Amino acid sequence: MSVKNKTILLITFILILFSVAIFYVIQIKQTQKMKVFQENYFQSLNISYENINKKYENYYTETVQYSFSDFELKEAVRNKDRDLLYKLTENKYKILKKQNINLVSMKFYLPDNTTLLNMNNPRDTSIKKNDVLIQKVNKNQKVAFGAEQGDEHIIYKSIHPMYYGNEYLGAVEFGINIDYILDDMKKYANIDGALSVLYSDSSSFKISHKTIDNINILEYIAKITEYKPYENIKTKGGNNHILYTFSIKNLNNLTIAKLYFVQDITKELSQFEQNLQIIAMLLAAMVLVTIILIHFIVSKSLKDLESSYSDLYEYIDMIDNNVMIVDTSIEGKIIGVSQRFCEISGYSQKELIGKLFNDLKDDSVSDEDINKINETLQKDGSWSGEVKNQTKDKKPYWLNTKIEAKIKDSKFICYNYIMHDITDSKLKEELVFIDELTKLYNRKFFNDIFPRMVNGIKRNGGCINFTVLNLDDFKKYNDIYGPLKGDKALVSVSETLTASLRRPDDYCFRLGGGEFGILFRTASEDEGYLYTQVLKKNIEMIGIKNEANITHKVITASFGIVSLMSDKIIDEKDVYKRAYEHLSRAKQDGRNKIVRKLI
Repeated sequence: MSVKNKTILLITFILILFSVAIFYVIQIKQTQKMKVFQENYFQSLNISYENINKKYENYYTETVQYSFSDFELKEAVRNKDRDLLYKLTENKYKILKKQNINLVSMKFYLPDNTTLLNMNNPRDTSIKKNDVLIQKVNKNQKVAFGAEQGDEHIIYKSIHPMYYGNEYLGAVEFGINIDYILDDMKKYANIDGALSVLYSDSSSFKISHKTIDNINILEYIAKITEYKPYENIKTKGGNNHILYTFSIKNLNNLTIAKLYFVQDITKELSQFEQNLQIIAMLLAAMVLVTIILIHFIVSKSLKDLESSYSDLYEYIDMIDNNVMIVDTSIEGKIIGVSQRFCEISGYSQKELIGKLFNDLKDDSVSDEDINKINETLQKDGSWSGEVKNQTKDKKPYWLNTKIEAKIKDSKFICYNYIMHDITDSKLKEELVFIDELTKLYNRKFFNDIFPRMVNGIKRNGGCINFTVLNLDDFKKYNDIYGPLKGDKALVSVSETLTASLRRPDDYCFRLGGGEFGILFRTASEDEGYLYTQVLKKNIEMIGIKNEANITHKVITASFGIVSLMSDKIIDEKDVYKRAYEHLSRAKQDGRNKIVRKLI
C-alpha cells in the first residue's frame, strides 16, 4: 500500500473517529439542552405559581384597604358588636365570593387571638383560640400569608391587620381553597396539574383536585413515594411527559400537600431524535466529501483557535493591567484584585488578598462615611461615589467607584468594585478650593457650600451655626513682627481650628487676611455657642506672643456667631449679615469676645 493510500486511510480513520466524537458531543449537548429546557420551564412554573399567589395577596390587601376602612365597620370591630359587623360585611362577603369562587371563609379576630365573627357561621357565639398564623399577625401587626389544612381543603390564608387611627383592632382573614392554583395555572400557564393532599387521618397523599385528564399519569402520581422537582415519565400510549412537583408547607414547615404539573414533551423528544438522525447522515456525507480537505481544514481551524486564545489572553491581560477591579467577601475582605489596583495602592496582590478593603481608606475618611456605604449596599445591593484611600506609604488617592453585589441563584457571591483613578482631578480641585497658605477651604469654596448647607438645614431640620472670627490687632502684629511671622501665626491658628472640628461635615474657611469662618450643624443653638467658646480658648492657648495686644499679650480673636434652628432661618444672606454684625460688636466691646446676639 502506497504512502498516499496509507495517508488517506489514516485520515479517513481519524475523520470517522472525529465524526463519531462530534455526534457524541452533539448528543450530549442536545441532552443538556433538554435538561436546561426542563429547568427553565420549572423556574417559569415556579414564577407563575408565585405570581398567582402574589395576585391574591395584593387583591385582598387592596380589598382591606379600600372596602374595610369605613368608620362604622371599624367601630363595630372596636365595640365587638358581632351583629352589626355581620350586617356591614355581609354584602361585601357575597361580592368577594362572586369575584373569587375559591373564597371559602372570612373571619374577624381580636388582638387576644379570639374569633370575633365567622362569616360562614355568624350565629356561632363560641370564642376559640386560633392558629399560629393569627397569633403571628397579632404579635407583629403585619400582613401574613400561609397554607393550612382545613376540614375538606388546603386553605391558603391571607390575614390583614385592622387599625382605628393608631389603635390596633385585630385582623381580618380570607380563606381561599388552594384548588385555585390548578385553575389559574391552567388559565395563565396553559398547563394541567393535580393537587395531592395529606389528610390528618392518613399517612399518605391523596389527589383532591385535578385538571389532568390522563388516567395513566394520575395513577402514576398516586403511586409516587419519592418526590423530585421534575422527572420524565412515559405513558402506556407512548407519549413522553415531564412531571413537575411543588411542595405546599404550613407554618410549621411540614408538607401538607403536593402540586403536580405535567407537560407533554413527545413532540420535542421526537424532534430531538430526528435531529440526531439528520446529524448522523450529514456527518456520514461529510466523511466522503471532506476526506482530502480535512488536513487543511483542521490546520486552519487550529490556527484560528490559537489566534482566538491569544486574543483572549491579551484582552484579559489588558483588563488586568489597565482596569482597577476588586472583589470582596460579604465581610469586606479582598478575595480578588487586578494588577492596576495593586499599582495605584502600592501593595502586592499577595498583601491585598485577605485584607479588609476599608483598611485602605485614608485617615480623613470617618467610620460614619464607611457605615453609610455599607448601609446602602445592604439595602440596594449597589453604591456609586468617590472613595479616598491611601497608598502603602500613606499617600492619598481618589477613586470614582461603583460597587455591585454579585448574586447567583439567589446566593451572594461577592461585592465587585470597578474603579477609575480621579486623583489628578481631585488635586486640581484642591488647588481651586484650598487656601495655599493655611490649607483651609478658601472663600470660593465657602461661596459654594454656604448657601447649600443653610438651605439644606432649612429644608431638612436642625440648627445651622456660622462663626466668623477675626484675629485681634493682626495688622499691628504684621507691622511689628513682619509678614513671615504673620504667615506662621495664620498657619498655627488654622491648624488649631482644624483640630477642633468634630464632624466630617464641619467646615473651616480662611475668608481673607486674619479672618476665618466656621460652618457647622448642631442639635441646639446653645451647643453652637459652647463650641465657639472652645475655639476661642484654643486660640488663646496657642500662646503666640503679640505685644500689639495690650490686654492679653498673645494672639486672640473676636467672634461673631449666628445659631438658628431651621424654622428661624430666612436665607443665607441673612445668616451671613448677622454673623458679621455680631463680629463687629465683638470688636467694639474690646476684642477677644464672642457675640451671638445684639442687645
